[in-house]
Amino acid sequence: MKMFTRILMVLLALGSFSVQAQAFRWVDKDGKVRYGDIPPPGVKAVPMKSASGVQAPVAAPAAKDAKPPADPGQAFNERQIKAREETAKMEKEKVDAEVRRKHCERSQGYLRSLEQGHRISTTTAQGERTFLDDTQRQAQVDETKAEIAKNCR
Repeated sequence: MKMFTRILMVLLALGSFSVQAQAFRWVDKDGKVRYGDIPPPGVKAVPMKSASGVQAPVAAPAAKDAKPPADPGQAFNERQIKAREETAKMEKEKVDAEVRRKHCERSQGYLRSLEQGHRISTTTAQGERTFLDDTQRQAQVDETKAEIAKNCR
């Protein structure tokens, strides 16, 4: 059984080395760059291979309006900048979501305290402690519900 497994592994390994497709790049009669494994007859097709011998990935056709940049380094830099901007945007959204979540939790806790009838006090500018009456409590309930609607999505 061990011998059969070894032979099977060797055959699979050898078979994987022999499978390799060739990709070509050509310009069609409309002037559009096309890619494929079999070029049409009568066109000048350029085989696509990287320096390591591994097949280069086939690029998706560009948009009709888009012109490829003259310098490949420029295109790389543009992609890097765009990737950094997207990462920064995602991080900002993550931070904003966390802040909203914290505000939501605090507002819900305060609303529970208001609705359960706990005595809520405030401090005046002179440093005196005063308690909310029924109208002030209702105003705080309304204000807190508005905060919950804003921050708890």
